Amino acid sequence: MKYKLSNIDVAIIIKELQKIKNCRLNNIYDLNNRNFLFKFDNLKDIPISNNFLYENKIYLNYLNGKFFYVTQNPSFQRVQKPTTFVMKLREKLKNKRLTNIEQVGLDKIVKLTFGEEEYTYYIFIELFSQGNIILTDNNYKIITLIRWHDYDES
Repeated sequence: MKYKLSNIDVAIIIKELQKIKNCRLNNIYDLNNRNFLFKFDNLKDIPISNNFLYENKIYLNYLNGKFFYVTQNPSFQRVQKPTTFVMKLREKLKNKRLTNIEQVGLDKIVKLTFGEEEYTYYIFIELFSQGNIILTDNNYKIITLIRWHDYDES
Protein backbone atom coordinates (compact mmCIF):
# COMPACT_ATOMS: atom_id res chain seq x y z
CA MET A 1 0.00 0.00 0.00
CA LYS A 2 1.23 3.48 -0.88
CA TYR A 3 1.61 6.08 1.82
CA LYS A 4 2.28 9.06 -0.49
CA LEU A 5 1.81 9.83 -4.15
CA SER A 6 4.75 10.18 -6.53
CA ASN A 7 5.01 12.80 -9.29
CA ILE A 8 3.96 10.17 -11.84
CA ASP A 9 0.96 9.18 -9.69
CA VAL A 10 -0.13 12.84 -9.66
CA ALA A 11 0.20 13.06 -13.47
CA ILE A 12 -1.98 9.96 -13.90
CA ILE A 13 -4.60 11.29 -11.45
CA ILE A 14 -4.71 14.61 -13.32
CA LYS A 15 -5.27 12.78 -16.61
CA GLU A 16 -8.17 10.83 -15.08
CA LEU A 17 -9.68 13.93 -13.49
CA GLN A 18 -9.97 15.65 -16.87
CA LYS A 19 -13.36 13.92 -17.03
CA ILE A 20 -14.76 16.24 -14.37
CA LYS A 21 -13.75 19.46 -16.10
CA ASN A 22 -16.71 21.80 -16.51
CA CYS A 23 -18.53 20.29 -13.54
CA ARG A 24 -19.86 22.73 -10.97
CA LEU A 25 -18.50 22.71 -7.41
CA ASN A 26 -21.50 22.04 -5.20
CA ASN A 27 -19.85 22.24 -1.77
CA ILE A 28 -16.68 21.76 0.25
CA TYR A 29 -16.53 19.93 3.57
CA ASP A 30 -13.86 19.56 6.20
CA LEU A 31 -14.02 16.05 7.54
CA ASN A 32 -11.34 16.94 10.08
CA ASN A 33 -8.41 19.35 10.16
CA ARG A 34 -6.47 17.28 7.60
CA ASN A 35 -9.15 15.83 5.33
CA PHE A 36 -11.33 17.78 2.88
CA LEU A 37 -14.09 16.70 0.54
CA PHE A 38 -15.03 18.53 -2.67
CA LYS A 39 -18.52 17.75 -3.99
CA PHE A 40 -19.20 18.34 -7.69
CA ASP A 41 -22.48 18.17 -9.61
CA ASN A 42 -22.47 15.67 -12.46
CA LEU A 43 -23.38 17.17 -15.81
CA LYS A 44 -25.69 14.99 -17.88
CA ASP A 45 -23.81 15.69 -21.14
CA ILE A 46 -20.43 14.58 -19.77
CA PRO A 47 -19.94 10.82 -20.00
CA ILE A 48 -18.68 9.85 -16.56
CA SER A 49 -18.35 6.27 -15.44
CA ASN A 50 -20.53 5.18 -12.55
CA ASN A 51 -17.23 4.43 -10.78
CA PHE A 52 -16.87 8.19 -10.32
CA LEU A 53 -20.38 8.81 -9.00
CA TYR A 54 -22.19 8.61 -5.67
CA GLU A 55 -25.84 9.66 -5.85
CA ASN A 56 -25.07 11.42 -9.14
CA LYS A 57 -22.38 13.57 -7.49
CA ILE A 58 -18.61 13.42 -7.85
CA TYR A 59 -16.56 13.53 -4.64
CA LEU A 60 -12.88 14.43 -4.54
CA ASN A 61 -11.17 13.62 -1.27
CA TYR A 62 -7.97 15.34 -0.18
CA LEU A 63 -5.94 14.00 2.72
CA ASN A 64 -3.42 16.70 3.68
CA GLY A 65 -0.17 16.09 1.82
CA LYS A 66 -0.83 12.44 1.05
CA PHE A 67 -3.73 11.67 -1.26
CA PHE A 68 -6.12 13.31 -3.71
CA TYR A 69 -8.66 10.97 -5.26
CA VAL A 70 -12.24 10.43 -6.43
CA THR A 71 -14.28 8.40 -3.98
CA GLN A 72 -17.50 6.47 -4.48
CA ASN A 73 -18.35 6.30 -0.80
CA PRO A 74 -17.53 9.63 0.81
CA SER A 75 -17.37 9.97 4.55
CA PHE A 76 -20.27 11.92 5.93
CA GLN A 77 -18.70 12.34 9.35
CA ARG A 78 -17.97 16.05 9.20
CA VAL A 79 -17.10 18.64 11.76
CA GLN A 80 -20.20 20.35 13.16
CA LYS A 81 -19.11 23.88 12.33
CA PRO A 82 -16.96 24.47 9.21
CA THR A 83 -13.61 26.14 9.76
CA THR A 84 -13.02 29.70 8.58
CA PHE A 85 -10.83 28.23 5.84
CA VAL A 86 -13.69 26.12 4.44
CA MET A 87 -16.15 29.00 4.83
CA LYS A 88 -13.83 31.19 2.71
CA LEU A 89 -13.55 28.45 0.07
CA ARG A 90 -17.34 28.13 -0.02
CA GLU A 91 -17.79 31.89 -0.27
CA LYS A 92 -15.50 32.17 -3.30
CA LEU A 93 -16.03 28.84 -5.08
CA LYS A 94 -19.50 27.46 -4.40
CA ASN A 95 -21.37 26.87 -7.68
CA LYS A 96 -18.33 27.83 -9.76
CA ARG A 97 -17.43 25.68 -12.74
CA LEU A 98 -14.13 23.76 -12.71
CA THR A 99 -12.59 25.08 -15.93
CA ASN A 100 -9.18 23.41 -15.74
CA ILE A 101 -7.22 20.90 -13.72
CA GLU A 102 -3.48 20.48 -14.16
CA GLN A 103 -0.23 19.49 -12.53
CA VAL A 104 2.20 22.35 -11.90
CA GLY A 105 5.32 21.36 -13.84
CA LEU A 106 6.45 17.98 -12.59
CA ASP A 107 5.81 18.89 -8.97
CA LYS A 108 3.33 17.23 -6.65
CA ILE A 109 1.05 20.25 -6.91
CA VAL A 110 -2.43 20.17 -8.43
CA LYS A 111 -3.89 23.40 -9.80
CA LEU A 112 -7.69 23.65 -10.01
CA THR A 113 -9.11 26.60 -11.96
CA PHE A 114 -12.63 27.82 -11.22
CA GLY A 115 -14.56 30.48 -13.15
CA GLU A 116 -13.43 32.73 -15.98
CA GLU A 117 -11.74 36.08 -16.57
CA GLU A 118 -11.81 38.45 -13.56
CA TYR A 119 -13.95 35.93 -11.65
CA THR A 120 -11.28 33.23 -11.82
CA TYR A 121 -10.03 31.56 -8.67
CA TYR A 122 -7.29 28.97 -8.33
CA ILE A 123 -6.80 26.24 -5.77
CA PHE A 124 -3.29 24.85 -5.41
CA ILE A 125 -3.19 21.49 -3.67
CA GLU A 126 0.21 20.44 -2.33
CA LEU A 127 0.76 16.69 -2.13
CA PHE A 128 4.07 16.70 -0.27
CA SER A 129 5.31 17.20 3.27
CA GLN A 130 2.28 18.09 5.41
CA GLY A 131 0.43 19.44 2.39
CA ASN A 132 -1.53 22.60 1.91
CA ILE A 133 -4.51 24.02 0.04
CA ILE A 134 -4.01 27.55 -1.24
CA LEU A 135 -6.83 29.69 -2.67
CA THR A 136 -5.80 32.59 -4.94
CA ASP A 137 -7.63 35.14 -7.06
CA ASN A 138 -7.16 35.69 -10.81
CA ASN A 139 -3.91 37.61 -10.13
CA TYR A 140 -2.56 34.76 -7.98
CA LYS A 141 -2.90 36.82 -4.81
CA ILE A 142 -3.36 34.45 -1.87
CA ILE A 143 -6.80 34.72 -0.30
CA THR A 144 -6.52 31.90 2.23
CA LEU A 145 -4.60 28.71 2.94
CA ILE A 146 -4.49 25.94 5.51
CA ARG A 147 -0.92 26.23 6.74
CA TRP A 148 0.95 29.51 6.98
CA HIS A 149 4.73 29.63 6.79
CA ASP A 150 6.92 32.36 8.24
CA TYR A 151 10.40 32.44 6.76
CA ASP A 152 13.27 34.11 8.57
CA GLU A 153 15.33 36.10 6.08
CA SER A 154 18.53 35.84 8.12
